[in-house]
Amino acid sequence: MGEHYDYPELWELLRKLVAAKQSGTLFIKSDDAHASMISLRQGEITSIFHQSKQGQPAMEALRQIAGGTYRFDPNATGIASGKCPPTPEILRALAPDGPRPADVSAGTDSDAAPLVDEAALETFLIELKEHLQAHLGPIAPMLLEETLAQSGKPGRTDQARSLIDRLAEEIEDEKEASAFVGAARDSLRKAFGSAG
Repeated sequence: MGEHYDYPELWELLRKLVAAKQSGTLFIKSDDAHASMISLRQGEITSIFHQSKQGQPAMEALRQIAGGTYRFDPNATGIASGKCPPTPEILRALAPDGPRPADVSAGTDSDAAPLVDEAALETFLIELKEHLQAHLGPIAPMLLEETLAQSGKPGRTDQARSLIDRLAEEIEDEKEASAFVGAARDSLRKAFGSAG
């Protein structure tokens, strides 16, 4: 169908189509051969489908894909769907480290409070690296650096928790991974109050 993209690249492509006020349909075939379709009209997302699901259920399913191939057809206008949330909500919900789509639609923003204090964020990241190093040794700083390069520094508390969870996946021993998550979330709470 087209070039292979991983999920963050697919999301970035969609974000760029919206920013450029494009009209057309983005067709996606996931790595596990599921079809998705996102239609745009002048930069506004008018419908979103994943297999037989549409709207929020389609967003939930789309968020689960690892990647796939895509084709953008500016001549395919798609069908406007009444089940489609506003474009900013869709982009936020589909962001690789954003809140789950159900959380965005429900308006539960308390877990997505911004991390406004840059000094506290730096302190948190230093402590996060130390916690990771306790479990993974000298590879920890490089792993943290690579993960931040892919996702960027967390700008909200939900993104910081997502970062912690992604790093925990690198720790094979479940008890150690759990200990890492507990210590990292303590550091998040310490840096940003009740946010962790």
